[in-house]
Amino acid sequence: MLVKLMKQDLRATGRVMLPLYLAAIVLSALTRLMNVFQRGALDSRFWNIFSGITAFLVGVAIVALVIMTFVMMVWRFYKNYMTDEGYLMFTLPVRTGELIFSKLITTLFWYLCTGVVVVLSVLILSSGDNTSIEIIGVGGFLEAFTDSQKTGAILVGILMVLISGISGVLQLYACMAIGQSFKKNKVFMMVVFFFVFGIATSIVSSIFSTQSIVGASEMLSEAYALSADSVYQGTMKVLWTSIIVQGCWAVVYYIITHLMLSKRLNLQ
Repeated sequence: MLVKLMKQDLRATGRVMLPLYLAAIVLSALTRLMNVFQRGALDSRFWNIFSGITAFLVGVAIVALVIMTFVMMVWRFYKNYMTDEGYLMFTLPVRTGELIFSKLITTLFWYLCTGVVVVLSVLILSSGDNTSIEIIGVGGFLEAFTDSQKTGAILVGILMVLISGISGVLQLYACMAIGQSFKKNKVFMMVVFFFVFGIATSIVSSIFSTQSIVGASEMLSEAYALSADSVYQGTMKVLWTSIIVQGCWAVVYYIITHLMLSKRLNLQ
């Protein structure tokens, strides 16, 4: 049933997201093509204007992608579970956890697609230039690491981004789940809890992050020099601390969302 729910969500959101992805890629390719023509043109005034317009449209398309992904995530969760559609969704032979995970996985999928399209657009715009690697790469930070250390740091970094994304999405779901339980001013209460959870998350995360950074700094000091091994160990300590903290927040927000939707659902 979870797969069926995800297919339904992907079809509904794909009608909006796929045209935006196509527009961003096509505009990026068109802008790059205009830059090539501009370099070889005797009268480049027209190409300058046209290239500027297309570059502006690329920027608008990329911003629209990020905003629309966020809006679709919030709107689909609210519309399906907290409006009249909720009467149907919560009468289906589906567990509350499956309803939550269907939205969560779909949202993460579109965020991943958005990230890929943004990177692809940047690569197209900077193709043939030396700036492309600098834009999307990590610069010289990993150059001192061995191949195995580079692989480990990249994989753990990707895991941290994934766990942080899951935690952020579940935080929004928890805010909406609590807000819908009130009889009046539901949307207002959702916004209030969004700021409350945001402040709490920032405070707790900053405490653990500070301790992790201090520990990493002490590790580097004891090494007497910024050797590659000491930098790698300090980096991994910070990354794993972030993963653990964000993972704990994700569990907390999932429990809150599950309890509110299963025990305190208010569709009136």
